[in-house]
Amino acid sequence: MSDDKTTRLWLWRSSDLVAKACTYLTRNMSLQEWDQYVGNDIPYHVTCQNLSVPEDAQIYLKTKEQNQQQIYINIVGSMSFIGLMLMIFRLRNMKTIKR
Repeated sequence: MSDDKTTRLWLWRSSDLVAKACTYLTRNMSLQEWDQYVGNDIPYHVTCQNLSVPEDAQIYLKTKEQNQQQIYINIVGSMSFIGLMLMIFRLRNMKTIKR
């Protein structure tokens, strides 16, 4: 409470705090800085979209994206194979039933 007996409540959203912090920075964190200050419980990501990303982080993000794309391709491929096998199974069963 202040001297004039008023209470001030400041509502802060984490996005507001990040946006304000980004105005004071010149670049995003490197992987080493991220591990030191944030920790590896939270995966690295670009925090300030309008700032440069250090080279080690760019390599990490590119590798991460490629791995995610490969996982997606594998999942889609598996689903396509399973779908094809189900279709063959159904067609065989339909032929058996019609006889």
